[in-house]
Amino acid sequence: MRDQKLSITYLCQQLEVSRKGYYKHTFTEQDEDVKVASVLHYCQYVRSWLPRAGVDTLQECTNKYFKGTFQVGRDWLYKVLGA
Repeated sequence: MRDQKLSITYLCQQLEVSRKGYYKHTFTEQDEDVKVASVLHYCQYVRSWLPRAGVDTLQECTNKYFKGTFQVGRDWLYKVLGA
């Protein structure tokens, strides 16, 4: 049997999803993964210097560090850190 390669356009038509919506969803998930990894890495760095830093301190530090790129909310940071 021959391998068939289906185009994104064809699959989107079959699922009744726009191509724009498909790509937006895909890139949004990737952006979120990068944001989580970046924040976790930075929090580990901060905690190496401030081992007793709480979530409020980490949030303040991450917002200063990532200023202009994205904002880190307190509840989101709790969820990411698993606290």
